[in-house]
Amino acid sequence: MSHDVFVDANVLLYSLFADSAWHGQAREKLNHLETSGLTAVASGQVLREVSAVLTRDAPRGRGLSGPAAASLVNALTARLKIVTETAHSHARWLDFLERGLARGTQVHDANIVAVMVASGISTLLTHNARDFERFSAWLHIMPIDSQP
Repeated sequence: MSHDVFVDANVLLYSLFADSAWHGQAREKLNHLETSGLTAVASGQVLREVSAVLTRDAPRGRGLSGPAAASLVNALTARLKIVTETAHSHARWLDFLERGLARGTQVHDANIVAVMVASGISTLLTHNARDFERFSAWLHIMPIDSQP
């Protein structure tokens, strides 16, 4: 039986660069998903977050050109199932906002969870487990540093 695991942007970014402190764990976790019959999933928002970091200048980014970033995003996309935002995910996102579960940049995390819920995905692989704890009623958080 296949099970989808939504992968946060930080895990995808760490998996790309050997100089990242979390590179080994990100690669190991993504490889474990594949070998365990699990499906790694992301959304357009996550891929945009990845491309923003890839093209942003250092020190907060990688300073890559558009074509170089697109090549890396295409390589990631080949390993992922992509889910899209829908009217249902938008309504769930608004519900989270109305419940006070997201403010400022947290609205992006709320949108990830809304897309997950609308897509029937309950597991999130992330390095930022604390950012998603407020959504524990809707998802299971798989921290990048947990055992596979």
